[in-house]
Amino acid sequence: MAFKKSYTKFNWGQRTVFNNYHEATPDHIKQFAGTILVDGKEVLVTHKCKFRIQAINEFEAIARELGGKFFKTISNARLIHMQKFAHKGFLVSVTKATEKGVIETQYGKAIICPNDLILTDKNGNTQITTEELFKQNYVPVEEVVESEEDLASTYAEALQAFSLDSTEEDYTEFQKKVRERNSITY
Repeated sequence: MAFKKSYTKFNWGQRTVFNNYHEATPDHIKQFAGTILVDGKEVLVTHKCKFRIQAINEFEAIARELGGKFFKTISNARLIHMQKFAHKGFLVSVTKATEKGVIETQYGKAIICPNDLILTDKNGNTQITTEELFKQNYVPVEEVVESEEDLASTYAEALQAFSLDSTEEDYTEFQKKVRERNSITY
């Protein structure tokens, strides 16, 4: 069985979560979670692999790479299936990281590695993803910006159309019929 290693970071609440896993069939994968200390802060790390001891060794390697210290294992829950979701209408500009560092997101600080993609939306909120996940979930779009003159002329045309009261006569006739009907005594 061939293993493919991938390294993904994403934010969950106020914690930065690292997802370092090997691909295999769902029956062979166990999920392990551990926390490491990075710059004196506790960071949750999840890991999916075939053997528990391999997970612990790789946690220690991640901790060393991040300059932290691995100190406990949280769980060993069975992983059945993980569905990926993309936000519809999440329009972003993309920046590619060239070196390792820390970036401020709306959830707190996150560690970025070279070749990670930094997604920034119109409100200035940032997310971090890998190139592979980005290609799977995002498509290039053109942002159309209408000029104020076009919007103003469209608004003026709509006002003009509403000002033509072609229905006023019909409404007056309807009101007359209602009054006549209500005034009939039995």
